Amino acid sequence: MISNASDEELRQVISAATVAVENYLNRAIVRATRGEYPTVRSGDAFILAWTPVVSLTSVATVDAATSWDVDDLFVSPNTGIVSALNGATPSGRLAVTYVAGMSYIPANYREATEIIAQHLWDAKRGTKGSPFPGGLDTPGAGVTSFGYSIPNRAKELLGNTPPLVA
Repeated sequence: MISNASDEELRQVISAATVAVENYLNRAIVRATRGEYPTVRSGDAFILAWTPVVSLTSVATVDAATSWDVDDLFVSPNTGIVSALNGATPSGRLAVTYVAGMSYIPANYREATEIIAQHLWDAKRGTKGSPFPGGLDTPGAGVTSFGYSIPNRAKELLGNTPPLVA
């Protein structure tokens, strides 16, 4: 008999795996609306944290006293750098809303997310039996999949070493 009793729990695990992949890659995978609150000096461009950027939705000061028309701003999709096309660059403590994420999710990212989701599910639900004869405390039992959220095989699919952020 098919049951949907664990559907919500599974959705949460998949969401957590997706966040893990995005954080590992330091880029948005799934398209979503994001918000940030950068402090920007007058005349400076500013950088959004999540790329690729699909579109700017709104830019205003956090107190909403001043807003900028997003059509007067340019955002580089791959770098997230926002600058003015004409006129004044946004400045002050800003509230920025934008959409970021990929138009196509590569197969290796999808597979890595599935591996992480399975790993999180197994860790949460428990597995049957011991992964090694004699249990985890057996000397020389080797490296287990416990104690981390991203298994090595998922890291290999994602590029093994996350990019450095300066």
